[in-house]
Amino acid sequence: MSKAVIVTAPDSYLKPEHIDKMAIFLAGSIDNGIAPDWQKKVLEALGEHNIMLMNPRRKDWSQNAGPEEVQKQVKWELEALEYADLILMYIAKGSKAPISLLELGLHAKEERLVLAVDPAYYRRVNVEVVCGKYNIPLYETLEELIKHVKSNINDYNR
Repeated sequence: MSKAVIVTAPDSYLKPEHIDKMAIFLAGSIDNGIAPDWQKKVLEALGEHNIMLMNPRRKDWSQNAGPEEVQKQVKWELEALEYADLILMYIAKGSKAPISLLELGLHAKEERLVLAVDPAYYRRVNVEVVCGKYNIPLYETLEELIKHVKSNINDYNR
């Protein structure tokens, strides 16, 4: 039975039943739902841990969302990123991931960011430079990233 819970935007992650759980924000490729649902793999792999995964991917998202809905989404993501104990970021090949690059820039100086970027990602060199400058762990596959998080999960816990 899974101890992990997943909170999807725009639902609240500040519920009392979530307070004792380590908060992990799932940053990375979504590309309006076109990118693979890698977040599901993270939940499956980390499900036995007492964690809360904050997932910005929404099944109900429309590419035609109006400004109010976009603002609501962006505010949820910014606040959840600040709340998170760990920011787990995955950028898939073929992804544009402009928001992920923005989030990388916002949180690069923090020790709670780990990421994997597919070697074929068109801006991988840019990400490598940022990770090198700020000593951010960088992996090539989602599986390597998950393995790292699983073996170091207590280091990130509250």
